[in-house]
Amino acid sequence: MDRVRDSLTRCGGCERYVCCCQTGVDNVQLAHRVPGNHLSSYLARKHFRLDHFDLSGRTNHVNAEREVLEKLCERDPRIINLLAYFREPGIKAWHLVLEFAPGGTLENRIRAAGVLNIEDAKYYAAQTYLAVRFLRAENVAHRDVKPSNLLITARGHIKLSGFTYAKILRPGERTYTLIGTVNYMAPEILQGARMTGVNSGADGYDGYDGIVDWWSVGACIYEMVQGAAPFSNCETPEDQLRGLETFAAEGDLPRIRRCADARAWDLVNKFMCLDPKARREFAESPAVKSHELFKFYKREKLQWSLFDNVSTYPPPPFVPKHVNASAPHENYALLPDIRRAPRKKRHPQNES
Repeated sequence: MDRVRDSLTRCGGCERYVCCCQTGVDNVQLAHRVPGNHLSSYLARKHFRLDHFDLSGRTNHVNAEREVLEKLCERDPRIINLLAYFREPGIKAWHLVLEFAPGGTLENRIRAAGVLNIEDAKYYAAQTYLAVRFLRAENVAHRDVKPSNLLITARGHIKLSGFTYAKILRPGERTYTLIGTVNYMAPEILQGARMTGVNSGADGYDGYDGIVDWWSVGACIYEMVQGAAPFSNCETPEDQLRGLETFAAEGDLPRIRRCADARAWDLVNKFMCLDPKARREFAESPAVKSHELFKFYKREKLQWSLFDNVSTYPPPPFVPKHVNASAPHENYALLPDIRRAPRKKRHPQNES
């Protein structure tokens, strides 16, 4: 946190960061420091125009995101780092300056490939799990874990971003806001969709805590191996809640296809357990690391200790090839070279 505060005194203001383009991720722009436009000088600048929103609510989100990122800064390699923040003079706008991950989003990787093969999914799932485990240890509820908030670094590693809805919760504290992205919302959050004026203890609604992020981890793993979110047909919280009620009655995840890989399906069901206590018991126990899905990575025994240091990470499935200073944002669009190549038709004479 001290390092962040020190950087604020050096960063100046908006004139120090020249906006190059939109990244396509929410309200995040690609910018570079002045002077310089080489690759190492590129940053992500997240801006909030307060005059476009309800000032009290939006300001609270900005302050909360800044507070969370300051708390987490440079403490885990799988969390995006806050470098600086400032208020733009003349207009009601805040800017958060974040490190830039040139590999694009995991969502783009999934869309480009159609589905990830199981080895690639293992790699990204392991890092997503470790990122959320760190947040749980720090009493932070992210509340919007999804593939578009999982960024890929120049080395091909995962960094969790998108802390707009994150909140620091004291041990035992509950929160009650209906917030997040519908397809990845845990049942505890969705329960609030049926309440009016929900607050602590109102209408028997008990709220939720950071355990909701484990549900989202399961939804992300499902999307990696299936190519679509578990509840991609649900447009509102009420739709998804009805689907979950079907799940409770029939014992199967609603409106989704069963994962082709039985190990992945088992892991998804454990993370997406309707009972929050059972979900936590699994997700925050050694059972995750010893799960059948994570026993091997590329035919070698998966050693979780390798993820303790960036320099010892197992080789990633994808390293950005188009990272250059002239077009550093290319991986935030679907690139031809990472799309799944069409399968060639076999000629009858070659078939045995």
